[in-house]
Amino acid sequence: MRDLAKLDIHCHLEGAFRVSTLQALYAREGLAVESDRLSLNGRVAGFRDWFDIFIKGIEAIKTQDDLARLTYDCVQDAYLDGIIYRSLRYAPYFIEAFSPLSKEQAIEAVIEGQRQAANDFPVHTELIMIAQQSDGEEAAFHIVRLADQYNHVAVDIAGAVDNHPLSMYVEPMHFAKEKGLHITIHAGEFEGAESVRVAIEELGAERIGHGFRSTEDPDVLALAVERNMHMEANISSNLQTGVVSRAEAHPFRQMIAAGLPVSINTDDPAIQGTTLTHDYEMLVRKGLLTKDDLYQANLHAVDAAFTSDDVKAQLRDKVHESYK
Repeated sequence: MRDLAKLDIHCHLEGAFRVSTLQALYAREGLAVESDRLSLNGRVAGFRDWFDIFIKGIEAIKTQDDLARLTYDCVQDAYLDGIIYRSLRYAPYFIEAFSPLSKEQAIEAVIEGQRQAANDFPVHTELIMIAQQSDGEEAAFHIVRLADQYNHVAVDIAGAVDNHPLSMYVEPMHFAKEKGLHITIHAGEFEGAESVRVAIEELGAERIGHGFRSTEDPDVLALAVERNMHMEANISSNLQTGVVSRAEAHPFRQMIAAGLPVSINTDDPAIQGTTLTHDYEMLVRKGLLTKDDLYQANLHAVDAAFTSDDVKAQLRDKVHESYK
């Protein structure tokens, strides 16, 4: 499975910080941090524990070089996992809140790490900027402006709800469309099927992050099928946060059976202590997907990727060659 060409179109940079690098950054400050404080290592945990690990990773960052190094590592880890395309999403407000870097410094560091990695690894990467759902409309407008200024391909709404419904972000997402940015929205994970409807009908989502709770409402599922809405499945993540009890109970196969294009992604691989290869092997071992299913999932990911037609053609050729 490691040698199969893979696309990972839903990966949080802050959840993909290499644990050994974080430990080295803490050691520089004279601190020894155990890996269990930086990764779940396969454990099931609630959102609060997950969030605490996110924060602990960001707190290791003291300079732009640190964040550039972590970004570089993330692309290298993708290469080592057989990933040929990874869209990296991250939240500048979140990084600013728990590190000395400003939003702009964080963005510039991520771009530098991406640039360095592009010179060393044959992994095509695109950057998606996240507006945190808990931060409100004004912050989301600012994220859209930053994403446009720094030539990111898309914006996303993600994170804790905190009395800020997705419907609050209609105008910022319309603004993003005007700026020519793509839109992917976290929905149908911790919130129910209605969040998927809002993301599609009101926010103009082109892809849905997670989205599996669309299966709880036949009308929402039908809407998603009608719009051919791509669902970015993150199965290990959903198991470890406890929103799905076991892989066999995950609704991703119900989405596929309904006719939705579904991809298999990592979400937060370092925090989870997993890889895309691991997830592929787990799904095949449990009889939930076949190698041909994985081939189709990667073709769906190519179609949904926020990149140029030329890059899509190259990715599609690599997937064909790998799975033939």
